[in-house]
Amino acid sequence: MTDTMILVTYGIVGFFVIVIIVSLLNRKTHKRFRIEIEELDRQKNEIKSAPVLSELSKVETLVKNDKLEEKYNSWYKEFERIKDEDISFIENQINDLTILLDGKEFKKYYNEKAKCEIAIYEARENVQVLLDEINDINSSEEKYRSMLTKLKNKYRELKQTFDDNREEYDVIADVIELQFENIEVRFKDFEDHMDINDYQEVFHIVKSIDIMINHMEIVINEVPDLILL
Repeated sequence: MTDTMILVTYGIVGFFVIVIIVSLLNRKTHKRFRIEIEELDRQKNEIKSAPVLSELSKVETLVKNDKLEEKYNSWYKEFERIKDEDISFIENQINDLTILLDGKEFKKYYNEKAKCEIAIYEARENVQVLLDEINDINSSEEKYRSMLTKLKNKYRELKQTFDDNREEYDVIADVIELQFENIEVRFKDFEDHMDINDYQEVFHIVKSIDIMINHMEIVINEVPDLILL
């Protein structure tokens, strides 16, 4: 075999080796891209199956005032928008990625994949905001009841201290008594608004009770000494 034939043979073998290596690399790259698309699809399905509707159904049983009904309707419409617009866009992007991958348009694939990832991130954030707001309403009764229980316990302790030592408050005892009555009125307001699930107003009531009781704590603890002085 001449040197020329040997070189030609090596050249042919080398060519086929390169073809095989390139083919294997393409196959590996193709498989990696497939896995990426499957992961994007999984994330899309995770967003789509978020328990927004089940949590909204809990809110629906609580709707007893216009403000909460308005919130409920806005949450429902927003989730429908996310499904109809955001999720649909992501599904189209995933389909386009599959087509680009089959056509080996890798440069365009990277650009479209980035758009899809951004869309998934935004949709996930939008759904999470919805869930946080809805769960806040669903947990409101338990949360505010717990807060009020603590405030009532503090109120009873202050009232007992006042009743046991009323004479120490001298001429302002009647004023203090009136303030205790005002706090009791706010307790009733709390129950009235809880009955209609008006949690926005309940929040303000609880906050005002907290301020009033903290003020009363200072009065109950410091007034006797001031009167002695």
